[in-house]
Amino acid sequence: MRILVTGGCGFIGSNFIRYILQHYKPAYMTNVDALTYAGNLANLDGVVEEHGERYEFFQADIANADQMDTLLHEEQFYAIINFAAESHVDRSINSPQNFIHTNVVGTSVLLQTPPAGTASSVSSRSRPMKFTVR
Repeated sequence: MRILVTGGCGFIGSNFIRYILQHYKPAYMTNVDALTYAGNLANLDGVVEEHGERYEFFQADIANADQMDTLLHEEQFYAIINFAAESHVDRSINSPQNFIHTNVVGTSVLLQTPPAGTASSVSSRSRPMKFTVR
């Protein structure tokens, strides 16, 4: 079972990744994070050493349809867990474009990108993929 986690270098996403890798074997985790102000690779220090090939990281923006299309066609994911978000209220007021880019456009890209082995979007698959938005 391979799970795609977006925003996995943030506080919540990194703890989710650690929990799944420690408690659900043989789960595999693919982490996609743009490493903005909230994402920090140090939140996952030691994960590669402890879990090896069960964890992989890609620095990418979920609103980039080409990057997400490539990633979603490389692997078959059991689920997509979306922790990528511009969630600080002050930042969303001062810079609504960043909020819209990640929270609206990014989530839309994930929903519209056909996963590996399909020719249609997540919303029109006969066997729906699990998709969770925090």
